[in-house]
Amino acid sequence: MALREGRMFATGQHEVLLGKALVGRFAGAALGGKMTFADREWTVVGIADHRGTAHDSEVWGDIQVMAPTFERGYSTATLALTDRAQLDGISAALATDPAKSELLAKREVDYWRALSQQSVEFVSLLGAAVGVIFAFGAVLGALDTMYAQVSARARELGTLRAIGFKPRAILVSLVLEGVLHALGAGVLGVLAASLLENMSFELSLGFAMSMGYAGGLLPALRAARLPIVNAVRAD
Repeated sequence: MALREGRMFATGQHEVLLGKALVGRFAGAALGGKMTFADREWTVVGIADHRGTAHDSEVWGDIQVMAPTFERGYSTATLALTDRAQLDGISAALATDPAKSELLAKREVDYWRALSQQSVEFVSLLGAAVGVIFAFGAVLGALDTMYAQVSARARELGTLRAIGFKPRAILVSLVLEGVLHALGAGVLGVLAASLLENMSFELSLGFAMSMGYAGGLLPALRAARLPIVNAVRAD
């Protein structure tokens, strides 16, 4: 933390240090301004620069004044260490002190990661559920498209069978067609999504191709099993 303007708040006074991200966003949120909260008037005596961390959106004051004002204590404390190795010493001291054995010492990045873990897991689960729903819809769409293609090309497929192509060849060609269509659509989707966020091209394209395979397999089996006479006579 570095003071951008002003000074540190005084002990025992209704003075606060304002994170730079809050400047101008509320009434009195400026150096020398008066902010009212918790039924008290607080004087902004300094603007702090926390280098883009979450603390830039915080209001700091004397704990001995704020705790009784808000009728609550505190559950976390942030320490600025001169040496990263000092954290191990603090952890050991807390572990050996019976009165402080419930306290944990963590690096700030680990603390924030732990706080956000549940939210990340929920969003990941929600994203997976939405992905499954959309994948199911994609398979149904591929099925509908490929069934329509088989019906429209029944005479063509019958002709291929009549001149000697085996059912397996028809099956492979139609499945491959479905996979290639899905691959083309997947490439477009990945390119569009990559403009917004970095993502795995291989995983995304593999998923798209698997959807094309799943959607094209049943229509391809139907086409491979079409009786040659009926297929050739189809309109």
